[in-house]
Amino acid sequence: SATLAERGGNWVSVAWGSFRDLSKRAYARYEPSINDLMDDVQYLLLDEEYDVENADIRERLHPYEQAGQSHVPAIYRRLFTPNPLDIPDFYIPRPACEERICQAIRDWDIGRPNTILVHGDRGIGKRSMMRHLVEGELRDFAPRITRMIVDENASNEMAIAGSIGSRFSETTPRTFAELRRMIRALPQKPIILIENGEKLFTRTREGIELCRNFLAMIDSTADRALWIILMGTPAATLLETAIELSDYFTHSVFIEPFTFEQIREMIERRHRVSGFQADFERARPRVYEWVISPIESSEIVRDPKSAFFERLGDVSHGNPLLGLEYWLESIEVTG
Repeated sequence: SATLAERGGNWVSVAWGSFRDLSKRAYARYEPSINDLMDDVQYLLLDEEYDVENADIRERLHPYEQAGQSHVPAIYRRLFTPNPLDIPDFYIPRPACEERICQAIRDWDIGRPNTILVHGDRGIGKRSMMRHLVEGELRDFAPRITRMIVDENASNEMAIAGSIGSRFSETTPRTFAELRRMIRALPQKPIILIENGEKLFTRTREGIELCRNFLAMIDSTADRALWIILMGTPAATLLETAIELSDYFTHSVFIEPFTFEQIREMIERRHRVSGFQADFERARPRVYEWVISPIESSEIVRDPKSAFFERLGDVSHGNPLLGLEYWLESIEVTG
């Protein structure tokens, strides 16, 4: 009996050891998938975003800096600045927005007192679009267009009026009333394009009132000057709430984010000119993606290039400037 008990004990011990070793090997093999699955469960239950955080987006929209992509050849980096060498072929058109703006300008030219607000996120392409129009569809109006950036320190009526008025006369206006009289006295009706409209006010009660007075001046000179104001969405949203900004403009044009197809086209147009070849790493869908969308996941594995650009469109939120920066950051130079 003792011998049988010992044999039985040894058999159990051997079996347990084999099971334990097998379990360790299995866990080691499937540990990455298990970790992915745990992350996915947490993602689904807590609704956590793997996407870029808003704070990160705002940080990346600080003035574009190329130093972070020093591993990329300089000639290649130059192609991926927002307006490289002013090459028209790199521009991605926005037909609906462009047509609205051009028609508003043509209508103004024949006597309709229009004013135009162009707003959208920082880096979305407001200036690029207007530059493209001035050099193309609106080239006949180009001699009459005065493009300006309001002085960063222009925080009062005298500074703003002087910043704008100095572009038309040696006599600098000190008030919006004097600026109004100056504009109405100009021999030729100008088109005034202000590229940083968010600098026309400060986030105080006095600053918002100052902006209201400026907009009233714009409205009162609309028959003599066409005002085109470019403004970031946060400022436009605040002013819409505070003073109903859109009431001061006959045309309000919102610049939509790019689709991922447009992000892809923007990058591929630049890349083709470079002469470099691009290879894309094979995509690795997460476990829950295989479970929820097996066909789509299979397509991602089959076509990593399309999967990359779709993801790039997501993390950049359709922002062209972010798309260009993320593209440069994702590059690994070989050979």
